[in-house]
Amino acid sequence: MTALRLHEPRRGRFEGAADVVIIGSGAAGAAAADVFSEAGLRVLVLDEGHVHPPETFTVPFRDALGSLYRGFGAVPAQGRGVVPLVQAKAVGGTTVVNGGITWRLPEAVHREWEEAGFADGLSLEALHREYDVLDGLLGVREVPEALLGGNGGLLARGAERTGSGAHVIRRNTPACVGAARCTQGCPHGAKGSVDRSLLPRACARGATILPGARVDRVERRRGRVHAAVGVLVDRRGRRVGHFRVLAERAVVLAASATGTPAILARSRARRGVGDGFMAHPGLGLVGLFPDPVRLDAGATQAFETDFESSRIKFESLSLPASVLLSRVPGFGAERARAVELLPRMASWGVQIRARAEGTVRTGWLGRRIRYSLGDDDVALAAAGLERGARMMFAAGAEAVYPGIHGLPGAIGPDDVGRIRDVFRDPRQAHFVATHLFGGARRGPDPTHPVGPDFQVRALPGAYVLDSSVFPGNLGVNPQHTMMAVARLGAWRVVDALSRPA
Repeated sequence: MTALRLHEPRRGRFEGAADVVIIGSGAAGAAAADVFSEAGLRVLVLDEGHVHPPETFTVPFRDALGSLYRGFGAVPAQGRGVVPLVQAKAVGGTTVVNGGITWRLPEAVHREWEEAGFADGLSLEALHREYDVLDGLLGVREVPEALLGGNGGLLARGAERTGSGAHVIRRNTPACVGAARCTQGCPHGAKGSVDRSLLPRACARGATILPGARVDRVERRRGRVHAAVGVLVDRRGRRVGHFRVLAERAVVLAASATGTPAILARSRARRGVGDGFMAHPGLGLVGLFPDPVRLDAGATQAFETDFESSRIKFESLSLPASVLLSRVPGFGAERARAVELLPRMASWGVQIRARAEGTVRTGWLGRRIRYSLGDDDVALAAAGLERGARMMFAAGAEAVYPGIHGLPGAIGPDDVGRIRDVFRDPRQAHFVATHLFGGARRGPDPTHPVGPDFQVRALPGAYVLDSSVFPGNLGVNPQHTMMAVARLGAWRVVDALSRPA
């Protein structure tokens, strides 16, 4: 594999220049870098995170939270309760620590895009062409039966016995050996995360990466964006210097649905910026089974239900023992007993396509995210937990741990119907949001911060190619669509840059 080409300033000041400066090295930023480098442009990628080779990924999950995740894996979105947002802070972005699930955009969602005026240049046919390319570059395939594991096998059984449509997950993990450690970084380098796929391709064509570069804002000259400035940080997040890089043709923002709006706001592009933030909140469901499940063996995520109009999706999700134990109630002797039972526990994620919208703002303490789940979203989550519990009991569970305040810590089949009666407030559960959208929406309306050409209306020369531009959430895992949209958008930017001024 081609090595990443890195700038490694120690302390002091870094100055550089490129045709295109990309802020963010995750799914969208890496996909854009691949396109711009293929077009022959000089590319410089900035990222606040650092490079983490597979040999540095350790077993203790607390180490991964400290080194690979933003805010120790729990960036708070405050509102009617607090919903932690899960985002990585590493070269390669969240692709380094996610399960590698690849979904293509459902046709029903694309129709919504068309209605919102977002689908200009993003036809289903064009997206599928990019999906096909990405499948090959990332090594996308179905999880082999040998790696289904006990956890995925139980979800498959529960779905079949309850008549729920489900299937084996497609993931970009071409060399997976079933270590079930995706969330800690794959120690075998078996995942097609962009730090091991798209970024090396771009670097082979001359692109370079500046890690530890926390962008504060972009600067304008003669009415057009021409530079990105910020501070250099070490692996502990401590400031060690400053940087200023010139963008001779364009600046591309791909810093996530929380990072991109914050940078735009600090760059004085405020109209509509930070509005329309959306997410996929999720809950964990744990079941106790009579036989060993072995969450430490098999693919981290192997089986899932189909995307449906119900706006609920289930995934098998192997968790580190420390995280799994936090979802099981009890103290003292009861806690000790729970530790003994861990090998017999299964863990599934219940993801909802929430309608709630929030905001991303900036202040003295950094990003401020407001996000409150409405009554409809809570009712949807309750329905999801109820359905998931029924699936677990259909698969043979002896008990289910719903994790809802007001319900017993462990419930039996006769208690499942109480979930929707009791669960009515988001503060009764531990929601976590993993897929983030909006904050710099793209569209034809002048109120949209980003125009159809992906250019920021208030900042000529700056483009947004990440999920900030999405008009809503997808209901399915967004990584593949983020990359496909970024590629299509990047080619559009290349065409614009090639026209005479």
